[in-house]
Amino acid sequence: MTTQLRASVALSATVLALPALPASAASHRQAPIVALDQDVFTLDTYARALASYVDYEHAEAQMQKALAVGVKDPKLLLHARAVELHLGHNAKAELYLKDAASRHSREALRLLRDMQGKPGAELE
Repeated sequence: MTTQLRASVALSATVLALPALPASAASHRQAPIVALDQDVFTLDTYARALASYVDYEHAEAQMQKALAVGVKDPKLLLHARAVELHLGHNAKAELYLKDAASRHSREALRLLRDMQGKPGAELE
């Protein structure tokens, strides 16, 4: 297992071990502050953790750092799409979806196929 993969797994385990808060406390959630290596998949995992704490602005910032490296992993693009949808950035979300589909992501291709005939249905 590579050092980067170990870091991602360790961060995932830490995030999964965080106590769950009741839905009524969602607006008061504070995402954990974590010192990270700057590898793409750790940044992606951290962005997903931030999103789970309904901190989409910071999640977007972490996803942008991850994508700035130039890695075009379809799962990464779909995670970025999810964050953008939560922020209401539908045009960006659609670009990420199309980019993931162009890289033969079955999930992205399925989402695009489901959207055909319903412009914007998935992005609303």
